[in-house]
Formats: sequence, structure tokens, C-alpha cells
Amino acid sequence: MMLATLEKKHLRLSSLDMRFHLRDLIGSGHLKTVHTPSGMVVRVSKD
Repeated sequence: MMLATLEKKHLRLSSLDMRFHLRDLIGSGHLKTVHTPSGMVVRVSKD
């Protein structure tokens, strides 16, 4: 899924925004990012 699309979504039960949670998951290795011509794509890591 496109990173920009995910960053625009809102979480109802979290006081932190989606960008914080995405960066946390990317930093911990649960999500992988791939650079494409249309933007960054986020994928769930299989490891």
C-alpha cells in the first residue's frame, strides 16, 4: 500500500497519529518500504 495513503488515515483510539505508528513499525522491522516511481510502498515483512 502507498505510504502517503496510509499516513492520511486516522486512528480513532490512539492519541498519536498514523505517521508515528508507521515509522515505529518500519523501524522495528515489521514493515518494509520499497521505492517505486509513483512513491514509497509499504509491505509487511515475512521475517
